[in-house]
Amino acid sequence: DAWPRDDGDSAANEARPRPATPARPPAPARRAANGHGQSAALAGVRVLDLTDETGVYATKLLADLGADVIRVEPPDGDRLRHLPPFHHDRPGASRSLFYAYMNAGKRGVTLNLATRDGRELFEQLAATADAIVYSGSATRYDRLPPEALRPRYPPLGVTPRAPVRPPRPHPVR
Repeated sequence: DAWPRDDGDSAANEARPRPATPARPPAPARRAANGHGQSAALAGVRVLDLTDETGVYATKLLADLGADVIRVEPPDGDRLRHLPPFHHDRPGASRSLFYAYMNAGKRGVTLNLATRDGRELFEQLAATADAIVYSGSATRYDRLPPEALRPRYPPLGVTPRAPVRPPRPHPVR
């Protein structure tokens, strides 16, 4: 019988023993990736990130919530690496503050989806993922449309992402 049961006889309910409370795991097991002892909402969820600047904020939020987000970049580098602002106002592929902020907490992999090996590696990653989030021109994915993976990996969520942007401060009037 489930506890508590309200059958109108509160004295009988009070006398019924309560089920044992499971022991708390040791402190390191309770500690989440965020380091504050709070459990991460999306811990254990793996997401492949194939977004451009219109969808990268959505995957940043997933990473912030504890998801294992893997950013997939082409061999010639991600376009986002060249977006301003730049560290000390000096442009360069490794100096974009926009890229650093939007990809904090993510892992990255470089894959050439134009090659058979690149597509095979991507499919191996997709087999371990819970979701693929992509945005941008459909021509970027002509060689490997993410929707084509859904029949092979039925639990995989494939999500085209509409623009998601961080909130902007409103001017003070």
